[in-house]
Amino acid sequence: MSGVWYMVFAILAVVALGLLFARLYREIFFFEGIRLGGRLHTMLYDRWADSYDADKRKSQMDDARMLVEPLVERLERDAANTPDALVLDAATGSGRLPAALLGDPRFTGRVIGLDISTGMLGKAEEKLSRFGSRSVLLHQKATPLPFPDGTFDAVSCLETVELLADQGAHFGEFLRVMKPGGTLLVSRNTGEWGRNGTVCPPRQFADNLRSAGFERIEIIPWWQRFDLVWARKPAL
Repeated sequence: MSGVWYMVFAILAVVALGLLFARLYREIFFFEGIRLGGRLHTMLYDRWADSYDADKRKSQMDDARMLVEPLVERLERDAANTPDALVLDAATGSGRLPAALLGDPRFTGRVIGLDISTGMLGKAEEKLSRFGSRSVLLHQKATPLPFPDGTFDAVSCLETVELLADQGAHFGEFLRVMKPGGTLLVSRNTGEWGRNGTVCPPRQFADNLRSAGFERIEIIPWWQRFDLVWARKPAL
């Protein structure tokens, strides 16, 4: 083989390796390994657990205004007959939402958080231990959920469903375990990091929720590359 062909081969090999690295980077740092198998996804979150809250500090500073206050308002309005509401936080991670919600004096209910990462659940337990029996943590994936129909007044799942190919299955499970009139809070990726091929447009995202059976869908800006999405299970 001539020197020219060696050079061509070397260039092609470098390009192929570059594309492979870019794909791997995308799968790990955007899709968080979820499309490469549950074991890798769990391992990555176990590894990230110690630094997770530090990396999210800026976004968490506004949790009271953006997450807790509107959720409590909806619970007071829609769960009038159950003042001690029961909330499920799927993919709870380090317990961000449960800690903020239980720390609000207007909320007198309980929160169940579930996650597939034991490392993240360990961090959540450190935050939530002061709330005693008002918080429960489960090592559990989000489908299928191990709860009877109509269990929860609200279900939340932040920075997770946008990574999933089977959004409809998760939306269906969330609807199933919610009481009629219950509140759903999820997030939607906006693609501000240039990964527009992964983004579900707002109209399509809302249509997916409607197809699952939700109503009163609101999509509002949240932080950096995410929107917040509120929805409601129809009342009887």
